[in-house]
Amino acid sequence: MRKKILNKTKKILAVLLITTMMSSVTVYGSTKATTPMKGWRYAKKTASYQVNSTSKKYKNIWSKATKKWIDSGFKWTKKGSSKTTVASYEDNSKSGLKIAGYCNTTYRASDGVIVKNKIRLNRAVFKKYDYTEAQIINVAEHELGHALGLAHNNQGSVSVMNPANRYYSIQKCDIKGMEKRYSTAINNAVVRGDEIITVTEYFLADIPVIKNVGVKYDTKKIFITGKAKGCKYVTGKYNGKEKTVKVESNKFKLVFDYTKAKDIKISGLNSKKERISRNKKVKVEKYVTEKPIYDKIKRTGEGIKYGVKTVANSTLSFKYKGKLIKKCVIDSSYTNITIKDSILKGKSGYFTVTQKENGKKISKKMKFPILKKGEASEISYYQSGTGY
Repeated sequence: MRKKILNKTKKILAVLLITTMMSSVTVYGSTKATTPMKGWRYAKKTASYQVNSTSKKYKNIWSKATKKWIDSGFKWTKKGSSKTTVASYEDNSKSGLKIAGYCNTTYRASDGVIVKNKIRLNRAVFKKYDYTEAQIINVAEHELGHALGLAHNNQGSVSVMNPANRYYSIQKCDIKGMEKRYSTAINNAVVRGDEIITVTEYFLADIPVIKNVGVKYDTKKIFITGKAKGCKYVTGKYNGKEKTVKVESNKFKLVFDYTKAKDIKISGLNSKKERISRNKKVKVEKYVTEKPIYDKIKRTGEGIKYGVKTVANSTLSFKYKGKLIKKCVIDSSYTNITIKDSILKGKSGYFTVTQKENGKKISKKMKFPILKKGEASEISYYQSGTGY
């Protein structure tokens, strides 16, 4: 019997681990009106708990989190000894920093009645990602929700049972879920030889992220804006220079003096200015217009016709010895441009051609040869290359 129980426990733990890790890539959805239930519960809508935390801070956190559930209709009673224990731990490992907390539950297979609960919070996550005390209390409420029998609401939901939540306390949907879980009475009779099941629900850390990054070039400066959720600072590295700015209302703005067409790396930092987000790369093409490349040139009695790889919604300019000869608005990725024979009179050598997109730096100057009548030339994009 013991071997059977252990095998059952291992299988359930494995499934829960896989499900939990997969939830990190779940598409965000709306909030379920009633937070779902798990297969376990206490015999009644009341339970005792034992605080194993020694610090005043975490004793206070557990006190406030249980009170919030008490105010919501579930009675938690603090005792010196209980089979439901609450505490914290510290795991600074790479995998450890993905988990904000967990609830390890053992219950009877026959009626789902809880035998014991082990609830833990990871202090390392809170320190690394700058959780406020109120946010840690929300995490504690979440784990207590699992302990009393609630499952996760949708990812991105407005619910304390959001699988990676730090911002929401107990909501109406969570209270509805709890009330539904305890809407029926159970016998609570011990069944001889009853199978005992143990499961662990892991709570994902709300890892800071940089998103909605926008880039604009104007008057020899690069302006980078975006959102930095969960970050205190944002740092940018561009052509050997580094700048750090404070995040205000989850928004940031970096400004660099343009020196060279280079990618820019952006990172989110915590209050100690340690990197806490994934690097975000701003590529050159986001702020510099791609240079125009020709692949065909042919001169006839009417003039020179250039086949040019262009950028849609840009302006193409032809200059000869610094003087503007032709300017045209481009609406496609390939354009045929004709310079009339009357304009070519007395000109030889090459035209200087540039391309400009709105909000970006003008492209590198390119030389387009001025052929003699009857001449033609072709060149592949692969040979000529593209760039900035």
